[in-house]
Amino acid sequence: VRMRLDGTRAWSAHMAALQACMADCVDHSVYPFPLLVRELKIPRMPGVAPVFQVAFTYQNNVDAAGFGEMMRAHGQTLQLEPLVGLNQEGEYELTLEVFENEAGVLLSLKYDPDLFDEATIERMMGHYVSLAEAVVERPSATLDEYVLLTEGEQDQLLRTWNVTASDFPDSACVHELFAEQV
Repeated sequence: VRMRLDGTRAWSAHMAALQACMADCVDHSVYPFPLLVRELKIPRMPGVAPVFQVAFTYQNNVDAAGFGEMMRAHGQTLQLEPLVGLNQEGEYELTLEVFENEAGVLLSLKYDPDLFDEATIERMMGHYVSLAEAVVERPSATLDEYVLLTEGEQDQLLRTWNVTASDFPDSACVHELFAEQV
């Protein structure tokens, strides 16, 4: 899904537009992806996914407790077995998976370690959590009003790295101080 972001639009309005876009996408979801790639004549490169390299998935599937309940009700006709902890790695350069269950939300960020280091991924997750918390607190705020930086990063950027005070002689002009250094 590709959408233009308008910083003056409220988050709630953006999400409504995204839902409408997703509903439109569902109409075309039966089109086979390999056929789409072939018809678009996208050059294939080993190790690089065609069309996009970043993915976001939201899963609110049946959990283990609900699965057991479903098997008791439909066990005669339904033969499924959950594979807990099975993850397919390496599909995309970056994939954020959000799993929702009764206990809350679990985030899983898969990444290509040749492209990202662990510190960068931790920073990205901090940004995601900060943004999610801000959206929950203020869903009617415009997109421009949300801050991606964590409080620690804001403090580092605005205070720690901005400590540039220096003692200068009161009796000299700037051009004289410059001449002394040259």
